[in-house]
Amino acid sequence: DFLSSYHSAILRERQDVKVRFEISAEGVTISSVFANIEKHKEELMVDDYGVSQTSLEQVFNTFAAVAELEKKNGVDGRSSR
Repeated sequence: DFLSSYHSAILRERQDVKVRFEISAEGVTISSVFANIEKHKEELMVDDYGVSQTSLEQVFNTFAAVAELEKKNGVDGRSSR
């Protein structure tokens, strides 16, 4: 099974027929991910796919989203008195 190969896989985005997963880079190479997708391509019903490392923009957007959530929840390091 493809996903059982990546215990830390997180579904980050789903749009129509497109999905984006995030997997930990610990002990994983991009080439091994490509090989695993090719091995399970029929099972996954995949016609087209891409594999890439997280971009700096994605890292920034993740931190910004967490900061915004903390701001909304009042977790900004300041007392709310």
